[in-house]
This record gives sequence, C-alpha cells and structure tokens, in this order.
Amino acid sequence: MGENKELALSTITCIIVILLCSQIIDEQIIKPRLYDGTINQLGRYSFTYDGYEYISEESDFPVIAIGTSRMREIFDGISIAENSSSGADFFNLAYGMDLPYIRMIEIDYLIDSNPALVIIEMGPSSFSKLDDSVWHYNRTIDFMSHLISMKPFLTEPDWLEYISDADADKLPLKYMEQKGHWADYGQESFESTIEYEFNNTELPYDCGRNGHVRCVPLTSSQDYDNYIRYPFQLPNVLAHVKATGTIINSNGNPYSMPLEKYYGPYLNKSIENPYHNPEGVRNINHDALDFIIEKLVSNNIEVMLVGIPYNPVLLDRLEDGKWDYYNQSMSQYSEDSRITVVDLMWEDDWPDDYFSDLAHASRNGELYFTSKITSKIDEIIV
Repeated sequence: MGENKELALSTITCIIVILLCSQIIDEQIIKPRLYDGTINQLGRYSFTYDGYEYISEESDFPVIAIGTSRMREIFDGISIAENSSSGADFFNLAYGMDLPYIRMIEIDYLIDSNPALVIIEMGPSSFSKLDDSVWHYNRTIDFMSHLISMKPFLTEPDWLEYISDADADKLPLKYMEQKGHWADYGQESFESTIEYEFNNTELPYDCGRNGHVRCVPLTSSQDYDNYIRYPFQLPNVLAHVKATGTIINSNGNPYSMPLEKYYGPYLNKSIENPYHNPEGVRNINHDALDFIIEKLVSNNIEVMLVGIPYNPVLLDRLEDGKWDYYNQSMSQYSEDSRITVVDLMWEDDWPDDYFSDLAHASRNGELYFTSKITSKIDEIIV
C-alpha cells in the first residue's frame, strides 16, 4: 500500500512539474517569439487574450475598440481619453485582416474584460466573401487556428455552431489538435531565442517605444500600457508618394510610384480586392457579426458600430452600387435600438491628407476621428 501511495505521489509531482515547465516555456520562450513577429510575422495576432486580461485587471471603466488595421490606425485611445468627459480608459485591440468570423473566437474573453462599451469597425470587409476562392482564405484559417490553439478548450464554445463544415476540417477543433498546433511553435521559438540571446542576432522588428507595426511589447514592458491604448502605426505612404514620387516595398527599398500611378492602376487594383468588398449576400461573416453583437448585448455591454471612411479618391472611383450591401446592412443596424450606429463612411469632409494610404488614417485623420467620435462615446457612457 505504501508503494502505491509513493507511486501516486510521484506521478502527481511529475504532472505538476510538467505543467509548470510547460507554462514557463509558453511564457518565456513561445509567447515572446509570437509577440516580436518571429514566428507569425505579425505579433498583434497574438496579444489580444493577454490584452483582455490586462484590461480586466487594470481598468474599472474600459472601452474597447476592435476591427481591422483601419481601426488600429485611426483609434487613438490616449487622445480620446484626453478629450472625453467620461473618465473611461480607451483600448485599441484591432488587428490587420480581422473579420467577424475570426473575432468571434475571442468573444468570451472580450466579455470577461467587462467593457462598458465595445466599438466595432464596420466596412465592406465586414461582409466580405470567405471561401477558398479568395486570396485571404488560407490566411484566415491559419489565423483562426492560431487563436484557437492559444486557448485550448475542453468544453465546446457556442461560436462553434458558426464554423462551416469545410472549415471545421481545417481547424484544430479538438483539444489535442489545439495542443499539437501550439506545440509546433516550440522548436522554432527555441532556435530563434538561442540566436537572439547567444549569437546577437537582431530581432526581426523593433518592439521599443516607437516600434514596428508588426511587433508588440510584452505585458511586462513599460511601453505596454501606452501600446494597448495607441499601438504602433503604419508609415505615411501617401505623404511619401506626394513628396518623392516613390513608395517603399516590404524590404524597405524605394521604387517609382508617381501620384498619378498611385491614384491610377495602383488604386484600381485595390478596389478589386475581395477583402474590401462585400459579397452582396448574407454570409458567414455577417452571421458571425450578429453573433458577436447578440453576445455583447445579452451581457449588458453597450455596442457602437462605426463606419470608418476610406481615402476619398478611392470612394469617388467606386462603381455605383458596389458597396450597397454595406449601406443596406448599416441601415438595418440603425433600426436596432439596443446598439448605436455611427457611419462616417460617406462624409465628404475627409481630405486625402487625412489618410496614410488608400484605407488607413494618417495622424491628421486620427485626430479628426477623435474629434468626431468622442462626443458620441460620451453620450452612451457618461
């Protein structure tokens, strides 16, 4: 009998040690390599769970903005707080290429952070097509797999009912699949950490105070609190084009891009991007968006849907009716008394200097957005 007790005690001890080591590896090895963009090239895809936890611990009156890089670039939580009479804390948890179908995975963690208000970006991408015929489909599946593996679940979450059968075959929806997906990050994390620590290899991106948009400071960093309110921003590509007639490629090298070309073939190609166009019928993204709204409202969380404008030159170039589905959907949401709709999309007082490219706000655009949105927020939460 004594031997059995000793064996049981040893087994329990081993399990505890394994769990502790696993947690240390996750926090000290894998997570830093996700945050600095070593593994997935965009650290912001990995920080939101920690962000929700940080908000719940640090703020008694949070307002959280979510959406794509367009929301990330236009929502300055520090500036809005300075101009608001609410006393709220304003946090920016938007990330590039977000879709409602992706964001629904985080919904319970968003709710647990106890926000007074959630501001959701609305745009044509909110209703864009998502199947293997569009270029961003595989990227979306990879991103969803990543989010799922960061928080493996033993009890099935309610968003699973919105996963299509085709996507279910590609996603790690079983607990051991989720753990396996996360474990795949281990070897690359170890190898790159050794390179950084012992071989003086430079990080792929600057994660300091004025860091690269692909990088996220760790929660232990003194820069984190500012970052989660006002993240690192994209460079002002449009201003550079106007000043030099060049554009910087992904490798940091300039190439010729006169303004007439930027607002010509370059813009025309962007207009055809399926990510920036609604499918025109109710689809999986629209269903996921309604699911998110219903979950928030049912938990007594105020919801604001905000239509963020694009560069006016792009808007003027759209074919008649191209974004009608967006307009119709926003009109329908406006009839729902439980939520607030602020549609800035078609306002004519946004010059192109308020944009850093065809879709993202420049610093002037951020400040103009602050002047427009702050009073709307205060009407809800003050």
